[in-house]
Amino acid sequence: MRRRLLLPVLLGLCALAFAPGASAATLGFNKPCFRELAPATLGGAGYTPNGDVSILQDGALLGTARAGPFGAIGGTVGTGDVASGERRDTFQAIDRTNPAIRAATQLRVSALAISVRPNGGSPSRPRRVRARGFVGGRTLYAHVRRGRRYKLRVRIGRLRGPCATVSARRRLLKRGTPVGTYRAQFDARRRYSRCRRVTATRTCLVLRVRVFRIFRSGSASASAADTAETWEQIVGPPSSGAPGFAKLP
Repeated sequence: MRRRLLLPVLLGLCALAFAPGASAATLGFNKPCFRELAPATLGGAGYTPNGDVSILQDGALLGTARAGPFGAIGGTVGTGDVASGERRDTFQAIDRTNPAIRAATQLRVSALAISVRPNGGSPSRPRRVRARGFVGGRTLYAHVRRGRRYKLRVRIGRLRGPCATVSARRRLLKRGTPVGTYRAQFDARRRYSRCRRVTATRTCLVLRVRVFRIFRSGSASASAADTAETWEQIVGPPSSGAPGFAKLP
């Protein structure tokens, strides 16, 4: 008698375990980390074929995706900007036909930033360079230019981790650099090509460097003068890429 009762119970539990409501749905992004204001591709599978799926970001409805004939979804998400460091957002996909079918994942977004410290003093002194968000490259370089004559390439260091960060002490200008204004372009390309703005396929930051002459206290002679410098960012992250969801065509 016990065996007759136990068999239907076990069969029922197995049926629940493999029912659609148990949700074997998946959700994820195509990269572990994105730089700010860059589009991120979101995809998943296991949803009701040809049904609607709600996409939520941190609990708020972001948009709706239509599942394909095999239950797959796909779309792009705007990452927005990051004031500093990195940000993590939680994304959910909930099947509207059967809300028990759902999945979640995290979006990791890094600021695109570089700092040079100290940002003044003698051009010949080494400086601490910290950078993040140069996703898509392996090594960060500084290309310093002034017209056609002054050309310098400095290897900053290996970009590490999913959000491509590096911290290193480097001498960014030559000893005895003449007074003038220079352009220091930081990117993950060893060969220099001028970068005027950040795009979906090009990541760079450009700093303007002004080298000027200062005089020692109590002396007005040029022979007693030293040089100093200031750093100012002139090319930065793009101004597009606001948060939102768009279904892939």
